[in-house]
Amino acid sequence: MATARTVRALNVPEREALVALYQRAFWDDPAIVHLLPNEKTRGKTLDAYMRMVIRYGFRWGRVQTIEEEGRIRVGAVWLPPGGAPPSTIKQIRSGFIPLLLSNPNLGSLRNFFALGAMIEELHKKDIQKQHWYLWLLAVDPPDQGKGFGGAVLGPELLAADQGNSPCYVETAKTINLEFYKKQGFVIKREFPMPGNGPPMWTLIREPIR
Repeated sequence: MATARTVRALNVPEREALVALYQRAFWDDPAIVHLLPNEKTRGKTLDAYMRMVIRYGFRWGRVQTIEEEGRIRVGAVWLPPGGAPPSTIKQIRSGFIPLLLSNPNLGSLRNFFALGAMIEELHKKDIQKQHWYLWLLAVDPPDQGKGFGGAVLGPELLAADQGNSPCYVETAKTINLEFYKKQGFVIKREFPMPGNGPPMWTLIREPIR
C-alpha cells in the first residue's frame, strides 16, 4: 500500500527552493517561452515573478508543498475566497517593482503585463462568486507524473467542497488540461495570448457535495 503524502505549508526558509523549482517547471511553458523568448533574460524575469507570487501567497494566501527525502517536490499558491483576483497594490507590496526592472526588453515586458491584464479581466468575467484561486502550481520536472500535483491540491479542494466554493485556474499547457479534469475542473474558455501567442485556458471546478 502506498504511503499517504503529507501536504503542509511551505516554510519561509524553503522559499528559495520553491523559486528554483518553479523556474525549472515553467522554463519551457508555452506562455513563458512566448512572452520571454530570450533565454538570457528569461531566468531573471521568472525569478522576480515567482518571488512576487510566493511572497504574495505567504501574506494573503496559502503556499502548500510536499517534501520527501529532504527535497521540495511540488508547490501550490492559493488565494482563498474573497482574495482573488490578486490585488495590484498587494502585488506592488510583494515585489512588482523588481519584476518591472527585471527585463530590459520593453516589448517583452509589455506582452508580459498585457497577458496579466487579460487574465485579470477574464478572471472577473468567468467567475463572480467568491472562490479559491490556484495562482501557481508546479511539480519539479523529475517528479512529474508521480501524483504530487493531485496530492498537494487535496486539502484546498476539500476546503472548497466543505465551504461550497468553486475553484479557478489558468493554464497554457495542453497536457495540464487532462490533469485538471481529473481534479474536477472543466474548461471555461480558450483564448490566445497577446502578440499572436499560443492558446491558454481558464478552468472552473464546482464544489462536490
